Amino acid sequence: MTHGTQLSKKCYSCEEIKPKTLEYFRFDKRRECFYASCIQCVNEKRRNGTLIRRVGKYGSDAEIKKRARDYSLSGKLIETQRLRLILLDRIRNKSHIIFDGTHFICNICNINSVILTPISVDLLNEALLAFKKAHIHE
Repeated sequence: MTHGTQLSKKCYSCEEIKPKTLEYFRFDKRRECFYASCIQCVNEKRRNGTLIRRVGKYGSDAEIKKRARDYSLSGKLIETQRLRLILLDRIRNKSHIIFDGTHFICNICNINSVILTPISVDLLNEALLAFKKAHIHE
């Protein structure tokens, strides 16, 4: 099923020319045209966003209580448990460096992502790569 007169369309994100079908592009019923980015690029952008958010969830108080399997921890005990989990993570992943910042910031579009610190470098690197992919500006 094709809409419009052209048989192919160039994806705005990956710049590949793909068939102008519902298999490759989503169709906007309100504007009666296909979206600018292909389904594959849209899904990749969503996955990258999820990876960025995952870092923030790693260190939240609720996540620490869940990982410790004790939902009655006080504030000081949560901080102690957080440091314990970070050290265990460093030992398991053989990471020796901890990033002690609080944000990823895109200077071009001025979007920032809050990072709960400290976290392992492996998880931080994964989020940083996903953040970079989500904010490629040319």
